[in-house]
Formats: sequence, structure tokens, C-alpha cells
Amino acid sequence: MHIYIGGNVTDGLVSLVEGVFDNYGVPGKSMPFNIVPFAPQVPQRLHVPVEGALQCAVRMTAPAIPRSNPDYIGLRLLVMALGGYFGSRLMMNIREDKGYTYGISASLNGQPEGSFVEIAASTDAVNVEPLIEETLKEIAAMSSGNFTVDEVERLKSFATSQLASMLDTPFDMIDYHVTLQAASITQPDYFRCQYNQIRKLTPGLLTELARKYLNPDEFSVVIAG
Repeated sequence: MHIYIGGNVTDGLVSLVEGVFDNYGVPGKSMPFNIVPFAPQVPQRLHVPVEGALQCAVRMTAPAIPRSNPDYIGLRLLVMALGGYFGSRLMMNIREDKGYTYGISASLNGQPEGSFVEIAASTDAVNVEPLIEETLKEIAAMSSGNFTVDEVERLKSFATSQLASMLDTPFDMIDYHVTLQAASITQPDYFRCQYNQIRKLTPGLLTELARKYLNPDEFSVVIAG
């Protein structure tokens, strides 16, 4: 068991917490985690009919590198450029330009077992195919070397402010440490590693990461609606 305390912590508070949890005793033997690595299937497409649905939910996923890979943080920033903030490529194209959806997002989800890229959106049934087509085009375009300096600077600014927000309050700091524990991140300098990766982002680096790790043909697509 791991206990985190944040805020105006006093010796009395620490003693109180220790006293409460000491009553639970110590287990005789710790059980090891049984972490089974992901075994991705061949990319597929699936439609799940939902009677009476007014819109369709679209999910697109692809397997990704584990957190232990030195390129993991860079890939997360690349996925952020794809759909991780309001000025991302998917938001500007799918929402602002085409009007296919109110919102679309892309994220890199890292788990102890592995990681995957996920793209999520909801749209009218008539826009499902155009939305998927444009999304795959945006993924492919990232390998073409069309990142601009302005786009990278906007991405770096957003990523830096998002990272800084983790230190806003004692509760945010606690959440950060809990996340590290839950995700099995053992690097004591993981925060600084993220900041350093943001600082060294360039159009060339993002293009290289896209060519290595983002392939439109590896995405499975599920449509519900």
C-alpha cells in the first residue's frame, strides 16, 4: 500500500494517518502483479448497431510502443499534435474546416501491459466515412514532413503549460505521484524528462517519429450507432 499526503501536512496528521493504517496489519506475503503484455489483433473494422442512436461514436486505435521505449514521450507529443488540444490537426480539420464533429481527440494511453493510440469522435451517420477518411489522411500527412515551425512552437507552448498545471496545487502534485505509481513509472526524474523532450521538439523530430510509429494501416475502426 502506498499513501500520499499533500497540503499543510503536520507531524500530527502524519501520526494520525500512520495510526489508522497500522491497524490493518502487515500481510504475510505480497502477491506479485501478473502483468500480461498486450497482444494486438490484426487491424479490423467493426460496426455495432445502436437502435435509436442520433449520432455515431467512432473509435480508432492502433498498438504503440511501451513506456520503456525512449521514444515514448516524443510519441505522446506527436499524438498531442494530431489531436491532443484545441489547435491540433484533427480539431482544425475535422471540426473547424469540415464541421463533421463538435470535438475529436487523440491520445496515447500507456498501461503497464503496453500502450495504444486512440482517436475518439462522435458524428452524424452521414459524416462517419468522411470523418474516418480525413482522420487517416491527417495521420499519413504527419510522415510527409509538413510540420511548420509555428505549429511546433504552439505545440511546445501547450505541452509546457499542461505540464506546469500538474504543479498548481498540492492535490495536483499528489495526483501526479499517484499516476506514476499506477502506471508503473519508476523514473524519479520523469517530470524533467518530459520537459526536456518538449524543449527539443523540432519539425524534423516529429516527422521522424511519425514515420516510425504512426501508420494509418495499423488502425482498427469501431463505429457504434
